[in-house]
Amino acid sequence: MDLSNAEVRDRNRAAYDAVGAARDDTPVELWKAHERERVRDLLRATGHQRVLDVGAGTGVHGRWFADQGFAVVCVDASRVMVEVCRSKGLEAHQHDFDALPADWQVDAVFAMNCLLHVPRAELEAVLASLHRVLIPGGSFYWGQYGGIDRESIFRGGAYTTGRFFSYLTDARMRAAAETVGFEIVELHAVDVDVHDDPGVHFQALTARRS
Repeated sequence: MDLSNAEVRDRNRAAYDAVGAARDDTPVELWKAHERERVRDLLRATGHQRVLDVGAGTGVHGRWFADQGFAVVCVDASRVMVEVCRSKGLEAHQHDFDALPADWQVDAVFAMNCLLHVPRAELEAVLASLHRVLIPGGSFYWGQYGGIDRESIFRGGAYTTGRFFSYLTDARMRAAAETVGFEIVELHAVDVDVHDDPGVHFQALTARRS
């Protein structure tokens, strides 16, 4: 992979700006619905109310959590996606994940299929940023496709410019979270078809800020 980190960010931002609200046409898969229900149940059990939806996209998950009674703030690197979130009545802000406002503090961070766009060289800084905005004992859900060790540009579907993906092995994902101070609660795999890519599954990591 010969792109700089800045080029990776620009490429992914442009890809999501281009698809805009059309991304809303993609239904939420049943297994993703089950994952966020697990997160909802965890948050209710811990009494956590303030949820930061990172890489919120069109706000499909953020709107669902808000409808479940949580106070939701959405963040996305794409200006267009932030506008779509706001059109759904959600509080939304455009920020890179490693540049969240210093005064933010939330009970939980929900990151569904967004950190896989972060180059490995930047991952520690991004995770540290998410760790920083969490209250002590706060909940962190990190879900993404992975299970193999690879960084590459994927071209396909509506994303004509291509998007950057960083897949992590389960061990590397766990180690990345622990390095910045997260305490792992659980890491489980969801068996899904991902672009006919053998060895890839969905990784669902739940952690807390210790």
